[in-house]
Amino acid sequence: MKLKFFARKSLDQLKGDHSENFSSYRDNSLPDLIQSNPELVTHESRIEVGDLPRLTVDENDRGAHDGLNAQILYTWLSELTPVQASDPRLWAWLSHVPFGDYIAKRWPWRPGSGENTAKSQKEHVLSRYFLQSNSLASFSRHGLARLWWGAHQTVDKGRNNDLELSEVLFSHQTLQQALMERTLARPKLVARLVLDTWKRHTDQHGKPNKAEDVIKLWLKTIHLGGSITLLDACNQDRLRNLFETKLAMAINRANRTSNS
Repeated sequence: MKLKFFARKSLDQLKGDHSENFSSYRDNSLPDLIQSNPELVTHESRIEVGDLPRLTVDENDRGAHDGLNAQILYTWLSELTPVQASDPRLWAWLSHVPFGDYIAKRWPWRPGSGENTAKSQKEHVLSRYFLQSNSLASFSRHGLARLWWGAHQTVDKGRNNDLELSEVLFSHQTLQQALMERTLARPKLVARLVLDTWKRHTDQHGKPNKAEDVIKLWLKTIHLGGSITLLDACNQDRLRNLFETKLAMAINRANRTSNS
């Protein structure tokens, strides 16, 4: 099959009507919305892909399969270039048509105290179903683009499983958010070595206490310790030593805080 994408006018229409169509997103009835609106025009691209893959969601732990799903989606869309993978028309079509059910199950609408507002509904739909900008931060919040770009930034041809690090990236939500929503992940070598450092530590010692705090502090100190240009100019051994040292410092600091 060939990938499709929404016409620009149709994309703008969908985004503009997100409030009016909110019940379709909430109730997982996007197929009815798309089929009942003949004004929504799609175009066929030249990108050939295989049969539609199945992305898995565990209702008891909705993010449990993110790493595996990233590998599946990235493999299925292996012919995409970064430019093509930045096209909001493509991701809107993918998230509304073939993978609308996946996103609805992965991020169901759950109104709670102070959340059932027009603003929160807007943020829910626009961030998960539409790309808001051409940035890693926007990609990392989109329901599908986050998977493709997470795998793309961490693919390592030197490993037995070249997508192994995508499992590490999505193993902890704080790790994925802190790494991908900062400019730290732009240089692929930096992203890969950060994840490899985390994997080596957790394989040997298990996850540290207060892992969320450790991750935030660790990546913050790396980010503040040198510009992206400077990090990108370092060789692999120097970067690995730097990241291991910063991780040890973050763990020690988190332990001191918890004991005080």
